Amino acid sequence: MSSNNNTTESNKLQPRTFTHLSIDERREIQTLLEEKKSCRYISRQLNRSVSTISVEIKQGTTVQRLSNGKTVEKYFPDLGEREYEKNRSRCKSTGIKRYSSKFLSELADELLKGKRGNQELRIHSVESFTKTYEVTEADDGIIPSVRTSYRIISSGELAVKDIDLPQKPKRSSSNGEKSKARGGNVKNHGTCISERPEHVLNREEFGHWEGDLVKGKKESGEPALLTLVERKSRFGMIIKVPNFEAQSTYEIVHELLTEHGLSCFKSITWDNGSEFSMMSQLEQLSDSEHEIKVYFAHAYSSWERGTNENFNGLLREFIPKGQSISKYSDEYILQCEEALNSRPRKTLGFKTAEQIYDAA
Repeated sequence: MSSNNNTTESNKLQPRTFTHLSIDERREIQTLLEEKKSCRYISRQLNRSVSTISVEIKQGTTVQRLSNGKTVEKYFPDLGEREYEKNRSRCKSTGIKRYSSKFLSELADELLKGKRGNQELRIHSVESFTKTYEVTEADDGIIPSVRTSYRIISSGELAVKDIDLPQKPKRSSSNGEKSKARGGNVKNHGTCISERPEHVLNREEFGHWEGDLVKGKKESGEPALLTLVERKSRFGMIIKVPNFEAQSTYEIVHELLTEHGLSCFKSITWDNGSEFSMMSQLEQLSDSEHEIKVYFAHAYSSWERGTNENFNGLLREFIPKGQSISKYSDEYILQCEEALNSRPRKTLGFKTAEQIYDAA
């Protein structure tokens, strides 16, 4: 509801309705001006702001030449009305026509990758595509903001639908305080995350990872995806494991660490699930030059491995929940890994995880 800040008696009796000036009001302005009344006096008479009257007089005033050759400025209500209509016609929205058609076309093409028979996987989100385009195609007309791009998609003006979108950004409900773990490290698979050094948390050092299993159908004998994400670069690895058993996951990770070298792995923080119960044995790979530490999050506290959980959420764009992992080939899983590591990320200054990882 609008508030009325005018303290004159007339405004107290007749609150303003915030409508545009009518032709009758313009004619009254003409009459009062001919009587040499001031803008402030006219504003009180019409119950309008002084600035509204002042602007109207300026746009409705023209110079007239008299018969004696002299000129005089005079306000005409019809001229003020014509200027008003002209300005109103310019205020009409042009919709998406004002934005770069190339941008909108390429945005739709990117978001539809992996959909409707398109086998190429999507790399960008709406935000990363927009920010990257602003840099690479800066001279290509008007580029809508990220929020406007979402509105255009939701309005149905592009071939893309809301269901085709990657995850939309969510507003945090946090009050700035860190959450507390709801459960203890009751299974005692090894060193608790509470003993993890502070420098691991602040992401200043490369080589600290978080791991989890992404499951399809939660049935015995079903394969799963082991995901490992480096905290500083957000670089992720995705490996298919044959089942949810601790021995299988341990052997896969043991082989992975041996293949890549311990210098890349200073610590790994795992979920508290039973499938990771053997992971503490990875510390036995440490030698005099390289030490690896293994930590376990508290039960019911997935936010303690937020980097990994975020990566898993992005992976669900390509591998939805409830679908058996067995239907996805190793080649497709590798494509998913490459697509996510090639996506410009806001948290990385719109660089890719791959760029940060390779530079480390």
